[in-house]
Amino acid sequence: MPPEQIAKYMDKDFKDVVENTAYHTIMYLRKKLSTDNEFIKGWKDALIGGREIYYVGVLNSEPFLERVNPI
Repeated sequence: MPPEQIAKYMDKDFKDVVENTAYHTIMYLRKKLSTDNEFIKGWKDALIGGREIYYVGVLNSEPFLERVNPI
């Protein structure tokens, strides 16, 4: 490959192993914890109370996400 094509590949198409692992981890947690639904509920809290508060941690050796009442 000529240097121009290599530069284009490195800028646009190349994906690092760490980047790929992080992407798949986020997609897994997004599905498992149903974060989309929680963030929609949080948006409602933000509109009503002006704050979105979440607890993110580990519960029973599993990742855990919970929306906290802003009141």
